[in-house]
Amino acid sequence: MVVHLPNSFKLAKRTETFFIREQLTMGFQKLPEEIADLITELIDVLACEELVGFSNDLQIKTIGGNRHLVAGTEAGQASVSGYVGHETPVLLRRLERLRSGEISAAALEARREEILVQLKRVSFLPVEQETGALLATLAKHGVFRMGGVLVGTHAFRLYEVLLGIRFDPGYADFTRDVDIAAFQRLSGEISELGQVSVPAILEQLGYAPAMGLEPERCWRWVMSSDREHSVEFLAPSFDASEGLVKLPAFLVDAQSLHFLNFLLADTVQVCVLQDSGFLVRIPAPEHFALHKLIVATRRHPNAAEKAAKDRRQAKLLIEVCMKTRKPELKLAWEDAMARGAAWRKRLKDAVCRDADLVRLMSEEFLS
Repeated sequence: MVVHLPNSFKLAKRTETFFIREQLTMGFQKLPEEIADLITELIDVLACEELVGFSNDLQIKTIGGNRHLVAGTEAGQASVSGYVGHETPVLLRRLERLRSGEISAAALEARREEILVQLKRVSFLPVEQETGALLATLAKHGVFRMGGVLVGTHAFRLYEVLLGIRFDPGYADFTRDVDIAAFQRLSGEISELGQVSVPAILEQLGYAPAMGLEPERCWRWVMSSDREHSVEFLAPSFDASEGLVKLPAFLVDAQSLHFLNFLLADTVQVCVLQDSGFLVRIPAPEHFALHKLIVATRRHPNAAEKAAKDRRQAKLLIEVCMKTRKPELKLAWEDAMARGAAWRKRLKDAVCRDADLVRLMSEEFLS
């Protein structure tokens, strides 16, 4: 089914508000439900397309109590890794639809092209060409199926698409730094089933290792022709220190950080509307927002500008979630509160410093 948008809406620029149903108060506009429906459908179409080419000889491998699907691949079809993904009812249903012939590669491609034509008229925040090429290549090789999660400002910009909103210009933060995070333990499990040489991919794209205090270990890469473009790999720290750890599935090292486990505790797929479209995985918006509040409290006094950006992004997403994902926000808040006194203090201090957040959250979250 093709959803026909009003002509005025199709031609709307980011500075205009044609056919916006609800003007909200803190820097964003909610788009018509038809747009949200198209986004949801496109995510499903792209997720099914990722599975095209995997053979029928699927195997379930249990490692560390987690069940993973692994498959052979047909020549020229799926990624270099035969790792399909963590077993979920949704993944199994998509595979069954492909096996049964309910959906086909040709039908998926045609529908994807129809949806992309419509969504590209909405003028979501664009992905810079070099960054888009990097993310598309990582997605093609299965990085976001194998536990990789896009975090940071690039993830924040994609919440426009995920949530069916448009940010006001003051919230259109931009960076050329790409941050990819993953759990070390999960990466170790997946590495037993498949690996992707991320260093080789980065070198082919023109990135080179940025040497740190441990030259033999690299967690940050920079583009040789433009050092403003960088890629950093991160992982949660469960130790007192925040040292380097290995992500075996990607053959890279990562900088470990405290509190990052909360950010990665709940993640979702979202579509990048560049070229033919592709999927990446980002944190659930409520987890991103609360984690940003924590990060802001950890910034050095010399990083006041970054802390202000953290709070600005958090406030915007909290207001969106209060209106559209309140149960999920409540669960994320309860999860953080249950993680100990340090978590409770940082979050409550961060909220109480801001009158807007106190107004939004006082009745149900701060009691």
